[in-house]
Amino acid sequence: MVGREVKTVNKKCLFAVVIVLVSLICLSACGALRDTADKNKALNESLPYYELNAANYDEISYNGLTYTITDECLEMSELQEEIGQVSKR
Repeated sequence: MVGREVKTVNKKCLFAVVIVLVSLICLSACGALRDTADKNKALNESLPYYELNAANYDEISYNGLTYTITDECLEMSELQEEIGQVSKR
């Protein structure tokens, strides 16, 4: 009987430890997501908005100028910084 009681107590302790660890991991992940969201929000507030042409999705407008979107791709390392965001305001 004593052996079974010890095994039961060990299982309960192990279960409690696992629950605590999972909770800590979840809280840590939530904090990281919140930090990323805050950084993205700050970045969005600092970038200018480009208007997407609803009639021609290959064009965007900014400060009265129209730009054509091309298939040309750049590597991330070739960019100095973010230049703007497209909005449908």
